Amino acid sequence: MRIGIDIRCLLDVPLSGVGVYTQTLLHALLQHDQTTTYVLFVSGITNARHAELRQAFTQYPNVEFFHLTIANKIINSLWWIGLGTRLDVLLDVDSIWMPQFNFVRMSKKATVHVTCHDISFYLFPHLYSKKGRLWHWFINPKRLYYNAHCIIAVSEQTKNDLIAFGISKKRIKVIEPLVAYSTSATNTDLKAISEKYFLYIGTFDPRKNILALREAYDIYLQQGGTAHLVLCGRLGWHKSKYYQSLLRWIQATPSVKYIGYVTDAEKFSLYQGAIATYFVSLYEGFGFPVLEAMSNNCPVIISNTASLPEVAQGAALMVDPYDLGQICQAMTLLENDAVVSNTLRKAGLLVSEQWSSSSQKRLQKLHALLQS
Repeated sequence: MRIGIDIRCLLDVPLSGVGVYTQTLLHALLQHDQTTTYVLFVSGITNARHAELRQAFTQYPNVEFFHLTIANKIINSLWWIGLGTRLDVLLDVDSIWMPQFNFVRMSKKATVHVTCHDISFYLFPHLYSKKGRLWHWFINPKRLYYNAHCIIAVSEQTKNDLIAFGISKKRIKVIEPLVAYSTSATNTDLKAISEKYFLYIGTFDPRKNILALREAYDIYLQQGGTAHLVLCGRLGWHKSKYYQSLLRWIQATPSVKYIGYVTDAEKFSLYQGAIATYFVSLYEGFGFPVLEAMSNNCPVIISNTASLPEVAQGAALMVDPYDLGQICQAMTLLENDAVVSNTLRKAGLLVSEQWSSSSQKRLQKLHALLQS
């Protein structure tokens, strides 16, 4: 059997959450099954990242690496207007798995499995830039979901959203991501931060509710709080008024430290030293940082919406993402109440271990689905 896998989401570095999901699952799948032929598809003008991916995956004896060396803008335009060779024909495969939606053209007879991480672009379009909204309009994920043989939802929340979206629940299979986190910290200056601090790690994106963190932290300081705030991650719409305002606030607030992008080892060091991690998103399809923090013995403040309660399973402090008072109270509580903090640390470790120990079952479920 020949199965095609679209790995274009791995071309962007550093990897997004979707990229981490894809890379982790793909390596596990190739280690699990070395009899099926997997054809990995990438596109675009050749660069160093293509070479890295080829080297990383062709170590497996049953992998074929298919690189369509045409500029992505040309490929996308051709497929969008219904021209160009269909992907299943190009790869000569029995079925295709798309870990993330993208521009694509398939035969009507093609068996396509596509992972849906969330439909936030339909539920909260105002949280996306004009360019992002236009990109989603051109790709039209809704059409891809309707035409797919099966949609893999990363959480029950995503499944329910898809059903409300008009997708038949018979075609939706919930297979949560594999969780492969580490607790190997690094001896860098990051671990040597002497002040007590709260932590945020993630893209600076309106969906992540960073402005609420800013306002809640200001209230926390006004009420006599002394812990610092450490922010890590890439800027999203860095040229927008949203980010200019945020960066000015960071520069004007001595107790706020913006580090930028951090490596995995640095990230785990930061988790292990923090009072708590803030992950009060307005919407998440899953939420890897919650489990990353828990596995590194760090309490987590999460929103009580979307999939986050499903992921945390009662081992995090939940707040209304729109209630600044609740967010501030959660920060104060975790700073000052050692009993609550230690209880969450222990519960979080147990939950993260449960997610990790059940990963093999989810891998087997995905493998069986792709073979069907």
